[in-house]
Amino acid sequence: MLTHEYTHAYGAVNVCTGEPDSLILPHVNTACMQLFLDEVSLRHPDDCIVMAIDGAGWHRSDALKAPANIFLLGI
Repeated sequence: MLTHEYTHAYGAVNVCTGEPDSLILPHVNTACMQLFLDEVSLRHPDDCIVMAIDGAGWHRSDALKAPANIFLLGI
């Protein structure tokens, strides 16, 4: 029996400094996207972050709540 397992990389880059933030998570969904946003927020508590996102369903879900210091910019 052939079984497939996947891992997914969530990432963002500070366009001014090139500093990356990333997480490896087991799924591509709203819950994992929320974990990523919360982690980025915790890593940069004193920064105001504008994060460009595309139209992926897990980026646009009504259940996704951006932390106070992150603004999601749909492109």
